[in-house]
This record gives sequence, structure tokens and C-alpha cells, in this order.
Amino acid sequence: MVAWNGQKAEKIYVNGVLENDLGKIFGNRLIQQVGRNNWFIKDLWAQDYMEIVNHNRTGAPATRIPNLIDLQDEVDGGVPETIQLFEPSYGSFEVENFGSGGDLEATPPLPNFPLGLVYGGSSTTPDLSRLLKMQRAQLQSNQEIVDVNTKWLRVGHVDEIISFLPAGGSFALAVPSPREAVDIMHNLFQGGNGKAKMRVIAGHTTVEKLLVKDKGKRFTQIATAVDAAATTLVLEEAAFEVGDFLRVDDEYLFVLSLARVGGAPAIVVERAAFERARKPPEGHSQDALIYALTDTVVENFIDSFHGGGEVVNPQARIDQTIGDLIPSIGLNFEPIELPVLFRYQFTSSDLQGWLADTSNLVNCLAANGQVVMPKTFGPMTGNVNHFENAATSKLTATGVVAPVFRGIRLFCGQPLPVV
Repeated sequence: MVAWNGQKAEKIYVNGVLENDLGKIFGNRLIQQVGRNNWFIKDLWAQDYMEIVNHNRTGAPATRIPNLIDLQDEVDGGVPETIQLFEPSYGSFEVENFGSGGDLEATPPLPNFPLGLVYGGSSTTPDLSRLLKMQRAQLQSNQEIVDVNTKWLRVGHVDEIISFLPAGGSFALAVPSPREAVDIMHNLFQGGNGKAKMRVIAGHTTVEKLLVKDKGKRFTQIATAVDAAATTLVLEEAAFEVGDFLRVDDEYLFVLSLARVGGAPAIVVERAAFERARKPPEGHSQDALIYALTDTVVENFIDSFHGGGEVVNPQARIDQTIGDLIPSIGLNFEPIELPVLFRYQFTSSDLQGWLADTSNLVNCLAANGQVVMPKTFGPMTGNVNHFENAATSKLTATGVVAPVFRGIRLFCGQPLPVV
């Protein structure tokens, strides 16, 4: 049986870097170091190299036997072998899965599946799938693992986009959301806090530089109020080009052409330009702030071209995944959208895809009622971290405990090195 995040943890196996930090949160007795005390090694992410499952045997007496599945990564730092030394009573076997333990998870107990369902992404190998199908109890009615498309991600693990979290006596589903991240940044910029500092993969930046084209310079105001049907907007200053994507209030626009109205600069636009942004046309008042979006923001909402081919945007992928997943497992509720921006990374034809550009809050550790998420490093105003505040508010509103944020990642986009 594969456990889900809400079950009681008996042991948390961690890389040595995290031993003291997580010991303060969960208690030192629960923590066992299994990786070397070094950030710059591949065995940092112990979760990817093994799965610990339970074999339940009925009878007198009933017996639960923990089993370690060695996922056969060629550079695993000896993590599975180390656990076997600490836990000699564990069963152990090997399955070729190339170190993709983060691509296999289990749901909470569901109405028709009291032990939950196993779900996996595109990195789950046929060998591991065959093994898991043998237990039958956590499979769909068609005797298959719940399949989640993770091919669009550079790492390609399902724990990057789906996290079931305990919420009192129930559970919640957290997903990454560029939509939420951009809304937070927009509110900061519109409120005069465009210089709020934050961090992405490339390093430190500000809200206005990440959100607004030309390092925060491409913005102006609407000179004349418009209703929801208008397609020509008169501007205070000429600030845009054909092909720009814009935001004004809660609506996104696309610039079709430039114009002049009574000698003033104007633009002809397509209204509600981002389907995935869920922002319908609306009226905008005189002096409303309007700005051009950076390529980073745009590519999180619309399809783009990288490495010679078309790439479907992250928000569309996430919406499609959740739209397919929730009814397929017999649920009917809205997921919790946590602020995350993505960036496409192309190294070669075999190594490309989307990485979290800001810390991926969904890729977290939940154990014994606690939730630990990677520190986001902004956007900050004073002592307020707006991504972390939004995540805390959304999670606690559904019964999830307030998460603890720790700087436990090598760089933005990397998962927590825990099992």
C-alpha cells in the first residue's frame, strides 16, 4: 500500500542538510538522516530514489511489513542502502524507475476507494506500474493507476503539480497557479509597490521587472473611460506595440493595431485575451492603470514556441490535469491555487520543459498535521511576504494548518529533499 500525506508518519528520511531544521518542526525522534550533508550532490532529493510502502497481511495476528522499493537510479548516493542499514526489518526489492519517486503518490481515502488511489505521472515506468497493479486495492475500477500527464515539465514529477494535504478530518488539493501569482503581483504594482523584491531562478528581481515589459517601463493610463464592449482605448501616452498583451484592472487585452483618436494615442484591442486567466471583459474608468506584460508572464498563459516546437502553457496544462483528475476519482470541489510562476528551459531535445520559476509551494512536505513549504523569497513589502501570506490564507480557510516556510531548496523550482 502506498501512503498518502495525511497518514501518521513514523519516520522522515532526510538529506543531512535538513536534519536540524526539520527536527525542530517534527521532533528529532522522527527524523533520520540518509543523505550526505552537502547541497551540491544529486542524492539531495532522497524521495526520488525510493518508495516505502506497506504490505498488510491479515490473519492472527495481522501484520504490517514495511517494504523499501529501490527505484534504481544510477546516482542515488546510497540512500536506499542506507535506509536498509537503519531498518533491517524492512522488506526490500528493486524496480527500474530511474529515480522518479516524486512521480508516484497516493490520494486520501475516497468514497469508493477506502485506501485511496495510486496516481503517477509520465516518468512512472512500466515495471513500477506492473508492480503496483499487483496490489489491486489502490487501483481504479479498470485496474489502472490514475495517469497524470507530466511530460510538459522538465523534471516531470507529479508532486510538482498535485498535493493532497490533510485538512482537519478531511483533505484539500493544492495546485500551482500562475493565475494566482500574477494577480498578487498585479495588485502590488497597481498599489504602488512595483519595486517589491522577489526571487526567481535567474536571481533577485522586482515585481515590476517580472510583470511589466521593458523592466517595468511599459505602462500608462486610460484617458477616457470605456465599457465592456469597447475595442478602442484612448491612452494618456503611447506606450504599446502591436502584439503586446496588456492588463488593466482584472482584464487582459491583446493589441491588434495602433490608432489615434482626436490626436491622442489609442489602441485597438482584443478583449479578454487570456482564456486561462478567467478574466471577462469589463468597464474601465478614466485614469485606470494599463501595462504591457513580460514574455515570462505571457508564456504562463498562452502557448509558445521553444526548441522548434509549440509548447502548451503551464496554466492550461494544470487546468486540464485538474479538470480530468477530480471527476475521474469521484470528487467535486475546487482545488487551492497557490502562487507559482513557471519558466521554459531548453537544454536539448531530450532535456526540456517547464520549471517553477518561483518556489513551488505545491512541492511540499506534509506529515503529522504539519505542512512545510519552500520559502518563496518574496514579493516583499516590509516584513510581509505576499506569496506566503496568500498561500497561508487559502490553506487555513479550508482547514489545512498554517504552513511553515523554510529556505530548504537549492534554487527555485527544485523539490524538497525529503521522503
